[in-house]
Amino acid sequence: MKIKIISDGTPMGTRILDESGNPMKNVIAASWELQANDKLATVKLELIDVSVELEGDVDIDLPEEEHF
Repeated sequence: MKIKIISDGTPMGTRILDESGNPMKNVIAASWELQANDKLATVKLELIDVSVELEGDVDIDLPEEEHF
């Protein structure tokens, strides 16, 4: 999926469009990050009220038990 972000630097002046040019619904936050050693920028979108069905493998790191 491709998206397009157009912004004047303010929340009210920011539009996030899907690949068809339609405004994306349910977006409550957007952030863009680029670090000095990165070759690509990262965009993060926070969405609410989104129906999903997820399936996948999970790796969980549990803290070691405390011994008294």
